[in-house]
Amino acid sequence: MRFIPEKSEIFEIPFPKETVIEKLRIETEIYKKTESFRLGRKLRGFVHADDFNVSLNIPDPGRYLPVVAGGVTDSINGCVVRLKYRLTTQTKRSLIIWLSITFILTVFFIAGYGRWIYGLITFSMGLVQYILTRENFLLQVKRTSRVLNNILMSGRKMKNRD
Repeated sequence: MRFIPEKSEIFEIPFPKETVIEKLRIETEIYKKTESFRLGRKLRGFVHADDFNVSLNIPDPGRYLPVVAGGVTDSINGCVVRLKYRLTTQTKRSLIIWLSITFILTVFFIAGYGRWIYGLITFSMGLVQYILTRENFLLQVKRTSRVLNNILMSGRKMKNRD
């Protein structure tokens, strides 16, 4: 397991690659930094011919909502979709900064002053921060994975929502 939480999935879908990409395009709001949240589509991000980079399109995404980088390739029975769920860059930075601060304080209290109790308290705070980040991220991954599976596995006829 990696230190920074992330998750990967690979699965085969019984639809051609073009159909899968079209389903993603229909459900994805193109991301623009200057634009605020708009209701209607399930995802927000970019979809290209062979890959995509999306997250859930919700009004208040929170810190732990994963960004999903994916790729679609043809296979004999349809296509193979590879997904990689990652924390946003801002959340990664925040996690690393706070873990660094608590580590430095732990060393400061233990090595500098011999105060083991203060060192253990600051170490515990860092550990709790890491566990909360990881668990919240995994909860959001489940939520995002459910939405993506519903979009990709749906057999309904597509209609363009533009």
